[in-house]
Amino acid sequence: ERDKSSERLNIILFGIILVAIVVLILVYALYRIKSQSADRLLQQQKIIEETNAQLLNLNEEKNNLIQVLAHDLRSPLGNIFNGSQIMQGQEELSADGRKLLGFILESSEKMQALIDKILDVNAIETGKHNIKRESFEIAEIVQKIHKQNEPKALEKDINITTEIENDLKVTADKVYTGQVIENLVTNAIKYSP
Repeated sequence: ERDKSSERLNIILFGIILVAIVVLILVYALYRIKSQSADRLLQQQKIIEETNAQLLNLNEEKNNLIQVLAHDLRSPLGNIFNGSQIMQGQEELSADGRKLLGFILESSEKMQALIDKILDVNAIETGKHNIKRESFEIAEIVQKIHKQNEPKALEKDINITTEIENDLKVTADKVYTGQVIENLVTNAIKYSP
């Protein structure tokens, strides 16, 4: 019986040692997997940080380019606008010439507004907003946008009507308000059948 007990004890001891070895192997394997995963995560994090730094640099270069282009466009555009205003004062100008000059003035104003938009987007991205609250009559903006978009609307057989009180005042950013109304009207014309 002692031999059987001793044999059982040896089998149990062998089993415990075998289980301990398997557990140690599993623990080591888990440790290696975890270590490799951590290394991969660190590598991926490093790649993400490098890519993010590159994107930030590209974004800054883009913003600088936008500012340079916008400021470089302002000068010749201002010359066109000012020259057109001077020519509009000429008495010998025909009715067609005055009409054409009016379109040049309006187009140069629109281009100036687009440049301002570009600079505004840049300001928003850099956290420097240029919002100027002021009180103004909204009818002036609505009528101007109506006049500018009426030819496009008529091409699509769309009739634009405006009903607004002339002395209706709002307090807002005049440029942004005009942009919003302009976008609404142009989109309505563009996407109407």
